[in-house]
Amino acid sequence: MVKWGVAAASVIVVAGVAIAGTLTVQSAQARDRLAAAVALWDAADQTAAAAQSNLDAAMRDYSALAAQGADAVAAAASVIAQLGGMSDETARLAAQATLDALTAQSAVDPVAEPAAYGAAEIDTTDLEALAAAADAAQAHGKELDAAASDVRDAAATFEGRIDDARAALFALGASLPSSADRIVAENPLPAAPLHDAVRAAAGAAAAATEEAAALEAMGTYAGAVAALRDEQTRIAAEQQRMRELQEQRSQTPRTPRTEDPVPAPAPAPQPAPGAEEPTVPEPAPQPEPQPQPEPEPEPPAEPNPGDEWPWPWPWPDES
Repeated sequence: MVKWGVAAASVIVVAGVAIAGTLTVQSAQARDRLAAAVALWDAADQTAAAAQSNLDAAMRDYSALAAQGADAVAAAASVIAQLGGMSDETARLAAQATLDALTAQSAVDPVAEPAAYGAAEIDTTDLEALAAAADAAQAHGKELDAAASDVRDAAATFEGRIDDARAALFALGASLPSSADRIVAENPLPAAPLHDAVRAAAGAAAAATEEAAALEAMGTYAGAVAALRDEQTRIAAEQQRMRELQEQRSQTPRTPRTEDPVPAPAPAPQPAPGAEEPTVPEPAPQPEPQPQPEPEPEPPAEPNPGDEWPWPWPWPDES
């Protein structure tokens, strides 16, 4: 009986040790699974956060390009419009088309931006919750990466639109010198300084290498052409007025010039009926002329005692 009791006790001890060992292994495995789930969720969270930062940077770059495009349109649109009728129309319309493309690009959102990512509060002791959170973070990160890629593609398209507008603007500036020569030939009446101003502004636009300098020269060119044409119109109108005035003078018959008539003396006033006629006073008698007294003879000149012969006696005959 004693032996059987000892044996039973030994079996119980062994069973207890086995059970404890099994529980210990299972606990270690659970801890490992939990740690792996936490690590997986943490990596997915960091990946999603990096994808969000990447999308934010792409959106900032696109916004900067959109602002640059809007500034380009605002600066160039009015100048290109002013050049209508004073530049190569094909080049002008090409430049305007690039501005229209920029405007249309600015009105379109580059991407349907996903919701911003933010880490959720997770029970890090719950394997299922950790696994679900990791899956959600991974999926959201992929959406953010795709959105960032779309935004960068749209930015590249936008940048190409800006480059097209810049190239078209320079091409328009390069065409202005030939347009300036044509306009100067069409407006010959103004003085030379107005012609020189048009040509100088066109040359500056063609030589510009920066958008701001090209636009400034184009604006100056438009003003110079307008001034030239205004002066041409003014001089032509003045010449036409002088021609019409000359024609009027040549067609008007000339009348001989007559002397002004001498007015007749006014008639003497007639006396009123019953009134006495006025008596005309007799003219006063003219005084008789008085005889003029005869001049007295002048006495003869006294002889000059200094002369050899008495004056005015004649000189003696030398013969």
